[in-house]
Amino acid sequence: MTDVYWEEVELKKLVIEYKHFAAGIFTNIDFLEVRFVNCGFSDCGFELAVFTSCSFENCELEKCSFTDVTFQESGFLDCRIMEGLFSEINMADESIFQGCDLDNCDFSGGIFSETGTISGNRFYNASFTQVSINQAVFQGCQFIESKFSKSTLYDSAFLNCHFNTISHDFKLSGPPILCDFRGSDFVNTAIPKSFRSWNNFKQHPAQFYGKVVQRMLKDEHPNHLKELGLALSHLQKFPGIDELSIRLDVASLFKRLAAEAAHSGNYQIIGEILSAYGRIPENFRGPTEFFLPPASSDNGLEPGQARLTIRVELDRWTVARVSALLSMMAEMETLLPEGMPQEIDYMEKGSLIIEILGSLKPLLGYFQALLDFKKSSYELKLKGYELESKQIDLEYHRDMRQNELQRAAQELEKNDIELAHRRLDLMERIKEKTGYDHLDFSKTKKGKKAEQLASAIKKEFPVIHLKLEE
Repeated sequence: MTDVYWEEVELKKLVIEYKHFAAGIFTNIDFLEVRFVNCGFSDCGFELAVFTSCSFENCELEKCSFTDVTFQESGFLDCRIMEGLFSEINMADESIFQGCDLDNCDFSGGIFSETGTISGNRFYNASFTQVSINQAVFQGCQFIESKFSKSTLYDSAFLNCHFNTISHDFKLSGPPILCDFRGSDFVNTAIPKSFRSWNNFKQHPAQFYGKVVQRMLKDEHPNHLKELGLALSHLQKFPGIDELSIRLDVASLFKRLAAEAAHSGNYQIIGEILSAYGRIPENFRGPTEFFLPPASSDNGLEPGQARLTIRVELDRWTVARVSALLSMMAEMETLLPEGMPQEIDYMEKGSLIIEILGSLKPLLGYFQALLDFKKSSYELKLKGYELESKQIDLEYHRDMRQNELQRAAQELEKNDIELAHRRLDLMERIKEKTGYDHLDFSKTKKGKKAEQLASAIKKEFPVIHLKLEE
């Protein structure tokens, strides 16, 4: 089949076998439960497609483009892929490559996040430039004459893999990346000592994470509090851990750090401490009291940044409440299309104010997931565009006549419809300006979970005001 042209359609529950596609266009297509079995593809384009529960099985692909394609619970099984362009690819939600030969493929700008086990593949002369590999698992893979440049590794595993003649600029300083390279060998590939110190190459995971935790807890001036929570989350999976001792050490560390920051009145550090404490697993958190001094805030945006301000008000704030909110927001951070860190800016008069700085697109992800369009008032400034939600205030009186009640109900329905249209219009404008599509995101596994979590946040912390500034 040559010159096939499919664009902006939806293909569902198909099995396509023994077909060859040449110069095919499959742009911006939603594939759902589609299997390609024993097929061939040459010079085909799949740009902007979304694959959900799909597979390429025993297929051969040559010079095909998967630019900006999203894979959800999908993958390539026993395929041969030559000169594939996978730039800006998003491999997530248990998606995999398995038993594939990939020659001269480019994964520049791609994301491998919470993948399934990517196993038994051979990557020859592959380019991983500015690739984010986060909570991904590679097992029994070969990387030969491939290049990792300006890429980020974090909390991932490369088990029993073979690296031969690899060029890389893996982070040699900065936060620990806590990756697992057990059973892997490196030929003609230098791995500096500074890289080995924060990654596991030979030890049992319980031993490795135990040493990492003790190293962080004993550090006089720890700079890796976020990673401490990550290491503890791994360590708690193993039996025989002395939780009580670790809990006491964690409490001692955070009380000391908070006291030092409070003494200097440094609210940036206090925010980092409370945010990091919210990431500590519950079984390692004990009753800890933080002294919070009066605060002042000095806000400013760098060029190209946006700021999301979240104000949560309660009658009484405790460390437990702060930790609960930040834990929920930290979980939200892992669900959104592009995660971003959040820090407490200051606390005063029963209000906790959190500010998130970053690019406009990921902040809009946070904004859309947290905001209740029907019940909350909101303000959004986006390229000079302003929209104020219409407030619905209908009063019912016992002596209303039936027709007045009907008119009131019709007015309420009309207002609901108008507000829904405004919401859709807002989302379309956001998509046009930034490329962020909340409607598509809300259909994904992570999107649905993010909306459930947002509902739980609003229920637990009912007064949330959001303001987004660019």
